[in-house]
Amino acid sequence: LLLALLVMLAACRTAPPTHTAMPQVDSTLKLVTLNLYHDKDEWPKRRTQIVDTLAALQPDVIALQEVLQHDTLPNQAQWLAQELGYHWYFISVDPEDKARRYGNALLTRQPVVARGQQRLHPLEDSRTAGFVRIKLQGQPVNVYVTHPNYQNDDAGRQMRQQQLADVLDFVQRTAGSAPSII
Repeated sequence: LLLALLVMLAACRTAPPTHTAMPQVDSTLKLVTLNLYHDKDEWPKRRTQIVDTLAALQPDVIALQEVLQHDTLPNQAQWLAQELGYHWYFISVDPEDKARRYGNALLTRQPVVARGQQRLHPLEDSRTAGFVRIKLQGQPVNVYVTHPNYQNDDAGRQMRQQQLADVLDFVQRTAGSAPSII
């Protein structure tokens, strides 16, 4: 009886599978968000550290806040994108022909298939939201970036509340049926 049981177990172990396993596809989106703090706190030294860290992490998307450019500083998002080999989209209320521009940005390893931006209220606070749509494993995904008012008083809280309502309205108008990350 023991011999028969061992023969049956051995046959089960070597029997071919009855179904074909589907290959595993990694559909994880790796995202990093970073406030660059524009050109303060030793930007030349920090930018090298930022590039090294982002290169090691290899995120699919990088959301940046407090991105700056001016006469002696190339656009920080563009510079980072070039260093990392990413596509980039800069969002700012400042006119494109101005030397000094300040805003947010999205960098992505995948090509951008759609993008957009929205000014947030109150307009005098100069806040924006922006998005890019990329394809991850052939499926569209929206990634949004914003940087609402930071003040921790009643006026700041009221502005943030309005700005976040504006962001949600922007997402609703632009997301379509694709999943979205803010």
